[in-house]
Amino acid sequence: MNLDPNLSREDALWLITEFKPKMGYRVDHHNMHNIWLKARRIITGQEVGMPDCACHFLSFVKITNSLFGQYEMQIKEVAHS
Repeated sequence: MNLDPNLSREDALWLITEFKPKMGYRVDHHNMHNIWLKARRIITGQEVGMPDCACHFLSFVKITNSLFGQYEMQIKEVAHS
């Protein structure tokens, strides 16, 4: 997966100010939707569906956190441009 080439400054700021501090939060249905699904959608620029069951939440979260880490410098550049 690649970083969305159309990442907006607003979305980049959300990732840095809202998503990054919550990366260690406990995962449940509510914050899966409001934190990790939104972050994955912003990072990749693609629609993402909710994992099929709670047992897949953890792997979804780990992949999303990893994507953020992989692209954090580019996200910061967009946020501060």
